[in-house]
Order: sequence, then structure tokens, then C-alpha cells
Amino acid sequence: GDLVDQCEAWGLVTRQPDLHDKRARQVAFTPSGLLWLEAFRQAVARAEAEFSQAVGVDVATVVALGLEAYAGGYEG
Repeated sequence: GDLVDQCEAWGLVTRQPDLHDKRARQVAFTPSGLLWLEAFRQAVARAEAEFSQAVGVDVATVVALGLEAYAGGYEG
């Protein structure tokens, strides 16, 4: 909730009524939020490419698989 509040204050998302559940709200990206999301995606892709180039494809693949396994085990 706090993260959504912060993103809403920055104009990245809006809360909209859920048409199927009057108690709930849906969170949607604003046009600015979508631009930010794309810039973030590009930055992650660039960082992954730089990491792969620095350590080699084999090591980068092992690290990526390890991170996926770690994240998949997270139940926070």
C-alpha cells in the first residue's frame, strides 16, 4: 500500500474503482508511469547486457538462474 501511495503521489499510477468488487480498487499506470516503466525496462536490459559482457554468458546465466530460484522461493 505504501509503495502504491508513493507512486500515486509521483503521478505514476492511479487507483480506479474495481467494477467487479466495490470494496476493491485497481491500480493502473498513467501515461507518465508507462514511460517510466519502459525506461526502467531498458535500464535493466542494459545492466544485464553489461553484466553478461563483464563476466561472460555462462556466469551470467548461472547468476540469472540463481536469482530466479531465490525470487521464486520468496513468500513475503
